[in-house]
Amino acid sequence: MPPCSLSLCLLQARDDILNGSHPVSFDKACEFAGIQAQIQFGPHVEHKHKPGFLDLKEFLPKEYIKQRGSEKKIFQEHKNCGEMSEIEGKVKYVKLARSLPTYGVSFFLVKEKMKGKNKLVPRLLGITKESVMRVDEKTKDVVQEWPLTTVKRWAASPKSFTLDFGEYQESYYSVQTTEGEQISQLIAGYIDIILKKKQSKDRFGLEGDEESTMLEESVSPKKSTILQQQYNRVGRVEHGSVALPGIIRSGSISGPDNYSVGTMPFAQQQITTGQMHRGHMPPLSLAQQALMGTINSSMKAVQQTQADLGQVDNLPPLGHDLASRVWVQNKVDESKHEIHSQVDAITAGTASVVNLTAGEPTETDYTAVGCAITTISSNLTEMSKGVKLLAALMEDEAGGGHKLMGAARMLAGAVSDLLRSVEPVAGEPRQTVLTAAGSIGQASGDLLRHMGEGETDEKFQ
Repeated sequence: MPPCSLSLCLLQARDDILNGSHPVSFDKACEFAGIQAQIQFGPHVEHKHKPGFLDLKEFLPKEYIKQRGSEKKIFQEHKNCGEMSEIEGKVKYVKLARSLPTYGVSFFLVKEKMKGKNKLVPRLLGITKESVMRVDEKTKDVVQEWPLTTVKRWAASPKSFTLDFGEYQESYYSVQTTEGEQISQLIAGYIDIILKKKQSKDRFGLEGDEESTMLEESVSPKKSTILQQQYNRVGRVEHGSVALPGIIRSGSISGPDNYSVGTMPFAQQQITTGQMHRGHMPPLSLAQQALMGTINSSMKAVQQTQADLGQVDNLPPLGHDLASRVWVQNKVDESKHEIHSQVDAITAGTASVVNLTAGEPTETDYTAVGCAITTISSNLTEMSKGVKLLAALMEDEAGGGHKLMGAARMLAGAVSDLLRSVEPVAGEPRQTVLTAAGSIGQASGDLLRHMGEGETDEKFQ
């Protein structure tokens, strides 16, 4: 691995450990900090490297900064590095990070019920491309792990998340969390990759069992499946099974719905005679006022996204050797997959807004509309980060990065138009909402095409 790529890997590994994205035990955190000290300061010097020398915020995760004896333990690990060079230290740091069972896992801090007791305890729920794991919140040890292929169903509600492993485990696994939607999307994305791999295997007749196909070290990300996003007051159950690649995950509790694919009819223009004067509009209900607050905060997020999309990320020189090219390609594939999933979430949220606002104002579920709008704005914010990185990596291609950034700005503008059209105080005609939604669909398609993923059947789209 060339020095440039190695430095990038080190930076990512260190940041993940310090910000808690990659949870490690106290002993491991001190070992990493000792290697980091060796990289930054060279070999240990007894009279110089002693407690009080380090800014612990730069060396330890927040949870361990105030732990007694931490700096002394760091310098003991520093001393153990001997005469290790800077390059050797970087290699050791990255290799150690990648060797841990928690490497590459997306973690969520949840609460689960203690067995036999009516008490909730914190737990780290980890999701990988291969498994779901329970990790001890204090020691960071893996308590239990389930293969992702055993997940039969999952249910996300505003305050909980539940997994059903079918015959693999007798009872459901349920936790309290406000991040159920994010966990659900992550599991759906990984299962989608497994299905894509399985379909490729079946299509080309690859040898080997399904498990070995899934456990490949590098999975090339592909498009996400279509997720039907629905809202209701009793939570949302999503059905997804590795054995059922053709299913569309649904909000129906009774089971998967049947869907037929056809062409989208032309928009019907609804003409309303007469005019409504804003001064004569009835006062906003509490739900409408809450929606206005959500729209205002989402609008600020969209405006910030538009500003952020003014320029691509600044990357250090990446080199042209084989390892650097492989790293860039992996980053491009990863970014494309994440952006595609976020675009899917934005379009699904837009469809929800259109459906939820189709009836009379008195019958509209404004809480559900607010949830859909939050989904759109939060995914747009995350998407912009990936677009800036991808555009920087695509700069060698003829205008590819510039066109991608322009398409992303168009999508952000379309989202802004949609938010204005559904404001309760705006009184916009229905056609304005439909036009804004259509613009989001068009901008999403343009973005994916500039990203090199525009092979979706246009008739189906």
